[in-house]
Amino acid sequence: MWGSRNFWYFENFFAKEAWAKPLQKGEWHAPVSNLRSSRIATATAKQSATVLSGQQVGLLGGPAFVAAKIFGVLKKAKELQHRAVFWLETNDSDFSEANTLYFMSSGGKAEKLVWKKKSYGRPIGHLEIDAEARALVLHFFTSLPRQTSRVQATKKFCLEALALGRPLGLAVEELLTKLYAGYGIEIFNPQNKAFIEFSRPYLWQAAASTALGQQAPIFALIKGRREAVFREKNGLFVTRNKAKVDIEKALLLPSLRTRSVVQDAYFKASFYIAGKSESAYLKTLKPEYSLLGVRPAVVLERMSFSVLPSQLAGKMEAANFSLAQSIDLSAEDLRRNLLKRGGFQKKQIEAVLRSLKKELLKTYEKALLGASFETAKNKQKTRHEFQREFGKTMRLKERVLHKQMLHLRGNLRLATTLSLQNELRVLQEATDYLQPFGGKQERQLNAVFFFAQYGNAFLEALAKNYQFAKEEIIIL
Repeated sequence: MWGSRNFWYFENFFAKEAWAKPLQKGEWHAPVSNLRSSRIATATAKQSATVLSGQQVGLLGGPAFVAAKIFGVLKKAKELQHRAVFWLETNDSDFSEANTLYFMSSGGKAEKLVWKKKSYGRPIGHLEIDAEARALVLHFFTSLPRQTSRVQATKKFCLEALALGRPLGLAVEELLTKLYAGYGIEIFNPQNKAFIEFSRPYLWQAAASTALGQQAPIFALIKGRREAVFREKNGLFVTRNKAKVDIEKALLLPSLRTRSVVQDAYFKASFYIAGKSESAYLKTLKPEYSLLGVRPAVVLERMSFSVLPSQLAGKMEAANFSLAQSIDLSAEDLRRNLLKRGGFQKKQIEAVLRSLKKELLKTYEKALLGASFETAKNKQKTRHEFQREFGKTMRLKERVLHKQMLHLRGNLRLATTLSLQNELRVLQEATDYLQPFGGKQERQLNAVFFFAQYGNAFLEALAKNYQFAKEEIIIL
């Protein structure tokens, strides 16, 4: 299966600056011959360094932090005079991460829409837009708080991109290209034939280096499904269902362990813009980079951001709320802090409890003195009877005092809540907007939601306020 020609190619492919030469000299013939010329052209064109980022494809382009990745790429690329490329991951098969659409409806509440299409293991970028997906997009736009001409214009180009029957990957590629037109970002879809051919020898090498009996760090696209590939103890490759895979002929896709390596090789990436958890994961890929002879891009942590309507920001300022805490703390912690600020203090409750305990101890002392007197007076009572009656009496008194304590606590909380009704309403509105469904706004709400509401002002604010590895609050 692995002839000497292929091993010769692997040895020379990873030699320093030799990866394009065999192609130019005609020393190697690609398995898919009709792609050879396009690959030569692409390989030659990729000499310029690139600042890169990427994200899994999602309905309407994905969550808001996609915008933070794109503007991070643009900022660094402008600084270095490098190409700016955003990788649209269309080969992932986890549809549950891509079929949701979060936004704030006209009622001021976070809403979640789910595209319930069955993927059957197909790469999500290959799934066709159907009537259900378009209906969800229509519902999204008709439910937005402000029905302006900008909303209508955004709806028009989104529905044009998400044409019926069009693959999701191509639809989102067009949508993002239109959304960020004029900023100089290239939206790259790895369904590109030249990239598929370029990545083939890397994926061959990764498969050939897989230990016998283990899963290879590649996938094979078989009858439209993305299939995991395993190396049998006899050296052959099979799917999970034991169907044989001809590595030389199959259409191969990188896995999570090889995708970044092939990305960096194809684009000669100088920097990669990533989120915090993504940055940590990329550090674990050193063995794959070493194996395939690729220099990893320098990873920069992207900016995190939250968007706040100016009207809501004014309400929060009037209520003396900290904007930073409104992002960092949970809704429950924010409410607890507000109640403390309004007088419902833990120290007050502890002082009352100490007072009640003192009263209980005095009751105990009186009871003991009385019991001693009764015992001396009535010798017929046994010690056991006395202890039983005394315990019953004290338990009754403890229950009464406990009820008093709960009543006092409730009255204090109620009084505080009533005095802070306006502040609590503002707090609820702020947490609904900044932490929809209990998560960070940028990871929940869709970027198109903000663009439809604020237009280019949203994009310009990101560009103007961009700082790597910082948390920014953008008031619009």
